[in-house]
Parts: sequence; structure tokens; C-alpha cells
Amino acid sequence: MQNRFLLYIKPLSRVALRVVATASVALFLSSVLRSDYAIAQSICTTIETQLKALEAAKARLQKNLQNAAGEEKHSLVQEIREAEAEIRQKQAELMSHRCKGVVMKWNVAGRQREALVFPPIVESTKNHPLVFAFHGHGGTMQNAAQQMHLHDLWTDAIVVYPQGLKTETKNDPDANRAGWQKETDSTNRDLKFFGAMLTSMRQKYSVDDTQIYSTGFSNGTGFTYLLWAERGDVFAAIGAVAGVLADSEQSRLSQARALIAIFGKGDGTAPDSVKEKTINRAREVDNAMAQGEQCPIPNGAPNLTKCILFPSTSHTPVKNITHPGGHVYPSWAPDEIVEFFKHHKRP
Repeated sequence: MQNRFLLYIKPLSRVALRVVATASVALFLSSVLRSDYAIAQSICTTIETQLKALEAAKARLQKNLQNAAGEEKHSLVQEIREAEAEIRQKQAELMSHRCKGVVMKWNVAGRQREALVFPPIVESTKNHPLVFAFHGHGGTMQNAAQQMHLHDLWTDAIVVYPQGLKTETKNDPDANRAGWQKETDSTNRDLKFFGAMLTSMRQKYSVDDTQIYSTGFSNGTGFTYLLWAERGDVFAAIGAVAGVLADSEQSRLSQARALIAIFGKGDGTAPDSVKEKTINRAREVDNAMAQGEQCPIPNGAPNLTKCILFPSTSHTPVKNITHPGGHVYPSWAPDEIVEFFKHHKRP
């Protein structure tokens, strides 16, 4: 995180010095005691506040310029130029600190598709991990980025939050909300979308093909399982939260890949038999040991949370975490998923 603090020690122009007081210095001072994610959010908030103040200062200078003349006019023109330079700098900092992602668009089978993409903070000649993160039914790519915040936790990775299309489900028979396919069909719209995204990521960035991952929540996890079943050769590991493998894809799941699966046991969750069917199939494919072993409970997880790790002879373990909550995306899940991904490359 050290590189994120450089913005506080850069020389400031006279325009920036006037407006920096409007940014909350307290955010930085208090962030020392917070988590990396909270620090990142504080820094982004500070940059955004500074940017807004600079834009307001520029607008005031431009207004004053209308009635200025002589030396005063010359001075105001110079200050406007300095303000514009500072604005460009702050906009660049928003991107470099991953405060804002880049919206990329594709035309796939005649339909407009898009995703919110966070490039690695420091571009380099080395190859980078690539993570696809799929929102749940009714979600958006922006919500997923805020909720999962994988790009804050793994700054060296390329993180892609795709946007789903309106999808018919049992709870949404009229397809009013966005989601993902969970099994193959006549169009395979989302499988084709994934293919287009993967091609673009490989063309635009230096991707480490041994470190490509997929994760999701709920319906997004259903699609992640579908990707494992239909495109399993691509991935190094899978992160599943509150979702299961479709029955029609059980026999098609064949590639051994490391899996971390997080389930709730409270209201609104799938029956235990359905969850167990998914985990058992994953263990079978992954050559996981019949006898699991207890693993550490995630930091911040509630009491009664259980973690079972099934080691694998093919180095593709299955980690199953159950918590007492309902059909939710736990706040501790992103840390667990990123840490799991970091330890697994494509076999």
C-alpha cells in the first residue's frame, strides 16, 4: 500500500494549496489504524474531494477572468492552467489507485455487453493474474466492484466485473433483472460473452494464463460453476459464494480445479442436499481426500462458522466454509477468496 501514500507528499501548485484544505486530512490520519480496504477507500475519497475542489476553483477562476484585464487577466490565465494540470493529475491518480474502473464494451451476437475493468496498479513487463467476478441476479457490475472489492485486495491482478443481461429465474419469471445463464442453452450468450472478454484481456494486458480465476455470488456463482464445467481448461481456481452447480452440468464437470465454496445455512439458502451434491461432485473431480480437515475460521466470520479443507492428490483442494447467515455475500469472503486464489495456479 505504500505507493498509495505518495500523493500526500507530491509538491502542490498554488491552486492545489488553496483547495487541499477542503479534503479531509483526518481521513488519512485515521486510516493508519484501518484495514487495507478501508485505507484504499479513504484515499479514494480524499482524491475525489480534492478533484471536486480543484474543479470548483477552476470554475471560479474562469468566472473572474471574464471581467479581468491586464496583469490580473494574465495571472488568472496562469492559475487556470495550473488548475487544469492539477485536475489531470488527480484524474490520473483516481485511475492509478483503482478508485475508478474502466468500462469496456463488446458486441456479442448482436447484443451490447460491458464490464467494469480494473487494470493492475503498476503495469509491468511481467504477466498478471486475471480475475472475473460475477454479480448475483439483480445486481450490477458497479455493485459487485463495491461489494467484492477484489481489485483493492489484489492490486497486481486484472479484475473484471462483467454486467449481466435480464435473465429469467424461478424468482424472476418475467426476466426483469440482470443475471447469468447457469447451464448451456441454444444461445450460450454468457459463455460467448466470457470468450470475448477473455480474448480482449489477453490482447490488452499481459495475462498470466496459469492464474485465471472466476468467482461470483448467487446466480453469478451458478455461472462460475458453468464456466468451470464448460471452460474448465482456462482456470486455475474457482471462488463460489451462495451458489450451486446446475444438475445438467454435473456430468460435464471434469477438469480438476481448486475450489473455495462459501455457503450460508440460514434463511433463503439452498437445501443442504443441493449444496452437498455440488461439493461432492467438486471433490470427485478434484481427487479430494474423503476425510476433510478443519481449517481456520475467517477473520470476522460469526460464531458457528465452520471451515473444512479437503486436500487433493492433484493439488486442487476443496475448501468448504459454512456460516450461520442467510443468502448473503459475507464481508469476509473477498479476503478468503483472494488469499485462496493466490495459492493456486493452473495445474
